[in-house]
Amino acid sequence: MGDYKIRFIVLGIILVSAIGFFQYVDFLDLKKEQLKEIEHKKLVEMMHCEMKNSIEQKEKATAAIALSLVHNDKQLKEFVVQKSIPKNYFHSYIEALKKDTNYQHIWIQIIDADMRSIYRSWDDTHKNLQPLHRQDVQKVFETKSVVTDVNVDQYTLSLRALVPIIHNGKVIAVFEVISHFNSIAKMLQEENIKLVVLLEKSYKNILKHPYTNHFIDGYYIANFDVDKCVLKFLKGDVQRYLQQNYTIKNGCLITAYTIYSQQNKPLAYAFMFKNLRQVSYEEFNFLIFKWMAFGVLTLLVTVMLFDVYLLKRLEKQKLHYKNIINLSTNIVIVLDTQKLLEVNRVFFEIFEKYTTIEEFHQDHHCISDFFAEEEGYVHKRMGEQSWLDYLITHKKQQHKVKIVYDNRFYYFVISASVMDANDKIYAVVLNDITEEEHYKHELEDKSLKDPLTNIANRRYFMEAFEHAINVTKRCHQPLSLIMCDIDFFKNINDTHGHDIGDEVLITYTKLMQQHLREQDIFCRIGGEEFIIILPVTGKQEAFYVAEKLRELIANANEVVPVTMSFGVSEYEEGETSKSFLKRVDLALYDAKKSGRNRVGVR
Repeated sequence: MGDYKIRFIVLGIILVSAIGFFQYVDFLDLKKEQLKEIEHKKLVEMMHCEMKNSIEQKEKATAAIALSLVHNDKQLKEFVVQKSIPKNYFHSYIEALKKDTNYQHIWIQIIDADMRSIYRSWDDTHKNLQPLHRQDVQKVFETKSVVTDVNVDQYTLSLRALVPIIHNGKVIAVFEVISHFNSIAKMLQEENIKLVVLLEKSYKNILKHPYTNHFIDGYYIANFDVDKCVLKFLKGDVQRYLQQNYTIKNGCLITAYTIYSQQNKPLAYAFMFKNLRQVSYEEFNFLIFKWMAFGVLTLLVTVMLFDVYLLKRLEKQKLHYKNIINLSTNIVIVLDTQKLLEVNRVFFEIFEKYTTIEEFHQDHHCISDFFAEEEGYVHKRMGEQSWLDYLITHKKQQHKVKIVYDNRFYYFVISASVMDANDKIYAVVLNDITEEEHYKHELEDKSLKDPLTNIANRRYFMEAFEHAINVTKRCHQPLSLIMCDIDFFKNINDTHGHDIGDEVLITYTKLMQQHLREQDIFCRIGGEEFIIILPVTGKQEAFYVAEKLRELIANANEVVPVTMSFGVSEYEEGETSKSFLKRVDLALYDAKKSGRNRVGVR
């Protein structure tokens, strides 16, 4: 009898559950349109969030490119000081981005303190900018900080990252990387979302040379390769779509995301289009109508799958970011105040015991564990400050750090920048000067200095020269030589005496040395003959250095007026050191033969 009761109760529960289930299904059928509207609103919210995140990610990636170029280019600051940046200087870098990333339309501009564009990658003009339209540039000069934003100029609407170029503690120029909305459109296309970015009409008068040259209903279209079908949806209805959260037309969901200016005014509108035929309602119906009993479990699975999707997406973004910092030949570290968050491949070339940052964290929290506490170098604690706070608050100075690892010594020029002030995320760049420091120490230990001019002598040059060639062969980096001597130096000795001749050598040697880089090796190899080794420098850059020194000497008028002749050559793969030295000697001979006070190149 008990078994029958149990069966009856179970049957009753099943019957009641079935009746309740079908009643609930009927109720949901009546509310289906309302539920669809809820789903559409969620879809719109997701699309807006996707657009917002895409813009933020693009701004951060653009800032990473700008920071990498400013910190890693050893010649850039010198060119900016001279306000003479070689034409197409960043052409190869921009082409590499086109080839290997979604960045197909990157522009680079350098703006000096007079609000004048002294370099543009897209044309050769040097123009004065309107301060009213470029308050972002003025902000960088005032705060010395990185600025990212969305802005409009005479060409187009674009995303910008502005990084200060600092010389002697002062911002001498702003390095601007300009990217466009095309890569964002490609990212959204992967989510089956089509994008059209329209500039707000009130900014139309700023456009003088519209980059895309496309307009619709009086609005400028800021991205390329817009689907013609979505333009048909927009034509004649832009204002109507802007007044509604979303619209459904011919099975397509249309919504607009407003992009605001720094003054919190509408700057542009990102119209997104989602074909609802690509949106499946089967899972929704399956979860709600058929499988209520498994709803919670299915929801957990959905959340897990979404987490996997986000994880893969984050891994993809992380890989892209890592590829950017891996382009640097210096050690690049991203960290917070507690530990390292990301490092590039060069880090593991030094700390070769480890292959991943997780392995490193098993033994150490931070790279500062290896800082040597020696005078003249940054320590783990600098008085009351940590080493990181000290670098941030003393940006005007150049800082060196000595790292002791595996019984070896490494020397670096170290600098730090704030990436995210809210989350306290920092970027640290370590420029390897180990070989230069070792050679400086060796120079002091072996007394390889010229006693008169106090620079390296011929013996030191021969050792450093062979070493530089070996490094060039191993690392496949350019290497150049500059050979020079004083014109008619014998006449100076004969006319004014050897004491004046010695004073000329001392004075002009110091003058030249002040205008060379720290890694350049300056040697006296004869009476009035000198030679300069320029590591990681091509022939064209070496010519600029020689020409600058020539003009400096000719205009100095110290002790007695003198001029100098210069020869320039770049190492050619496979040649001997003897033939390389012979070519630069012939280049100097060419300069003298053509009238002296010139630069010869071979």
